[in-house]
Amino acid sequence: MSYPVYEGWDKAERRNYLELDLDFLTGLKRREEGYRKFEDDDRFIITDSSRVYFSTANAGKDTLHQYAVYGDPALSRIQYFVVGVRNRHGSRPVTGEVWLDELRLSGVRKDVGSAVRFQSQLAVADVGNASISYNRRNADFHVLQERLGTGNTTERFRADTRLQINKFLPQSWGLKIPLNVSFTDNLTTPKYAPGTDIRLQSGMAPDSILTKGRQFSYNTSFSKSSKSDNWLTRYTLDNLKFNYSAGRSMNSDVQTAERLNRNNSGGASYTLSFGRNNYITPLRPLEKLPLLGKKLAETRLYYTPSSFDVTAKVSETLNESTPRVGESKTQYNLGLDRNFRLGYKILENLTTNFTKVVKSDMDHFRNRYMEAVRGMDPGKVTDINESATTTFSPLLADWLRPSVSYTSNYRWAKPLESTQEGATIAAQARVATSVSVTPRALVEVFYKPSAPAGRRGATRRRRGRGRTQETKQEEEKKEKKPLSPEAEKVLKLLHTAAGKVNPISITYSENRTENAFGVLGSADIPYRLGIEKDHGLAHSEEVGVNTGSRQWQRDFSVRSGVSVTRQINTSFNFARNRVWGVDGNQVRTETQTRDFLPQGVMGNEGMPVPGWNVRLTGVEKLPLVKKIARSASLEHGFSGKETRAWQNHDLQTSKYTSSFSPLVGLSMSSKKGMTLSSRYAIVKTVDNRFGGINSTRVKTDNTWTASTNYAHRGGFNLPLPFFRDFKFQNTINFTLTFDYSQSTTEERNDVQYDLSITDRRNSWKLSPRISYTFGKNVTGGIWYEYRESHSKIVGRKVDRDFGFDVNVPIRG
Repeated sequence: MSYPVYEGWDKAERRNYLELDLDFLTGLKRREEGYRKFEDDDRFIITDSSRVYFSTANAGKDTLHQYAVYGDPALSRIQYFVVGVRNRHGSRPVTGEVWLDELRLSGVRKDVGSAVRFQSQLAVADVGNASISYNRRNADFHVLQERLGTGNTTERFRADTRLQINKFLPQSWGLKIPLNVSFTDNLTTPKYAPGTDIRLQSGMAPDSILTKGRQFSYNTSFSKSSKSDNWLTRYTLDNLKFNYSAGRSMNSDVQTAERLNRNNSGGASYTLSFGRNNYITPLRPLEKLPLLGKKLAETRLYYTPSSFDVTAKVSETLNESTPRVGESKTQYNLGLDRNFRLGYKILENLTTNFTKVVKSDMDHFRNRYMEAVRGMDPGKVTDINESATTTFSPLLADWLRPSVSYTSNYRWAKPLESTQEGATIAAQARVATSVSVTPRALVEVFYKPSAPAGRRGATRRRRGRGRTQETKQEEEKKEKKPLSPEAEKVLKLLHTAAGKVNPISITYSENRTENAFGVLGSADIPYRLGIEKDHGLAHSEEVGVNTGSRQWQRDFSVRSGVSVTRQINTSFNFARNRVWGVDGNQVRTETQTRDFLPQGVMGNEGMPVPGWNVRLTGVEKLPLVKKIARSASLEHGFSGKETRAWQNHDLQTSKYTSSFSPLVGLSMSSKKGMTLSSRYAIVKTVDNRFGGINSTRVKTDNTWTASTNYAHRGGFNLPLPFFRDFKFQNTINFTLTFDYSQSTTEERNDVQYDLSITDRRNSWKLSPRISYTFGKNVTGGIWYEYRESHSKIVGRKVDRDFGFDVNVPIRG
């Protein structure tokens, strides 16, 4: 836009006033050649890259008012204004000053936002139901928490129907045949042309900028819910399930003129469950053996599997996409998935499960489905997954609970689009063991203190009824000779100490993983089950040197705890992990991680130490605390880690972490309903890098968080004539949160130098908040947050945030 500049303020004729109609400016982008805006003598010139409008006065004199649009600008993308003065006389110099004042925006358009929602439901007893919904939100609609609307008008129509076809059949058949039908229609219309500030007229938006979507789907299934008396039907039809689903969708948007998606899928499954009484007790003759005789005699050996499942699923998808610019694309896929699962409970505490999933590609049977059915041809197998899991958890004693599990996984994959000879196989074998030892139960095997006299007598009175003479004789036989007072005292002390120790849990696992590329043939069963470590197959020459990779992993952990007193509880945990492997280029890597207490500049001068947690309750009983606190507790915790990494037996990196989180933690509830929580933590991390120039980086973080909360509950009654009083309940919560953190980073590039501070950051945050609930539906809150940070690199920075929210549901 260009205007002439006149001398002085020119208040009389107001020729120095620059007035621009934004609607007129954006309208120039849509005008055709010969368009006239103000006067017949005005000129409008259109070129390939510009649109220039020249305005004249009544007498046809040029007013030097010019409006130009270059390229494809938009008011929504304006970042700054540029103002300049140009001398129209090339030979006459001009001197002076040009002042600009009062940049104003008037006549702001205030479009009203609206939203409409409609929903209707219909239910016909238990035969079926239907629902219809319609939603519309125009481009300017927004909720209270939002400043502006989305800029798009959205419309959504949805209809759903569910029909129980089995209700029209005899109930004695026990069939379940639900039919579900769904239809959805979506339309999104932008308020402005994409990437421009040109406002679109209602109902005049071209199809190329609309986003449309229409979906139609239906699905049904067939199953039998009741068991038949006929044995043939009970083992065939009762265990069969069928399902079928289909869907169609059509979509279009700015980039795509039409996108058509079609999908059909159908499946069948057969499940056979065996009875729980199919077992024998082969160890019954060992009943009279001492100690474990009775448990061995009750061992059940099941001679039938527990379950057997077979599932087959066929899916067909067709995607046709026609872009607005370019060629159309079509994707078609016809696949078959077969799933076999066998569960076998060998003993009560020994179970095994085997699963096999086979995926096939049947694209070449497109539009020739019956040919595949008649020939029982599953297509070309592209993927095979096998997994087996065996778990043994014997109950040896109350104080000893071991468990052993073995898992193997095998995969063979060769997609049709793969141009490389041979397939890719992956095998995994994992052994995991765990043992849980209860010290108190272990001591009670040898010694169990007698109950107090009053309690023992009551127990005898309760159990005396209905007790036979044989039971009395057996109990008399079990009575042991009384111990000496000295031995009784020692064993009682040992029993008390063991009762303070939590169960000791020990876990150990080994995991082996192998990947092989370009494998010719299929591996044998021992390799697929993880028994053999070498598949023994040849590799394709196209693979080259990288024939695969191998990885091993070992994990070990111990967990326990001690209850020193009723108020002091502790827990301990120690873990160690080792992972090593060889990749396809024969590069060996290894990583070790363990619980560790770092010491020294590099952290490697410490020792292996388990992590711990300590909790002290009953703090409210202290003299100074009991006056204000209803309950209070203290917490303390530590965890440290050492992680080292090697490559070809050369140490590359090491990392040490010590975390006192929290170093001190306090949780308190006052007698007046106020709660207080405070945590102070110190976390230190040391990163060492080796090879070339050795470097060390130390980062120390100190954090302190504190928060307090107070809730006030109240209400009032509103008396209503001829009705019962209406009661209003309200709750107000006052919350104050304070956070402080300090972070220091120290570095050095050689072990001969001392650490130097490279960065230091301090920050704190204060955030009060008030939230309230009025009645059952009205909720809201108001909050303020002040943040201040200081960095050695950035400097000081202050942020302030304020906000509020109100939620008032309106139903009608």
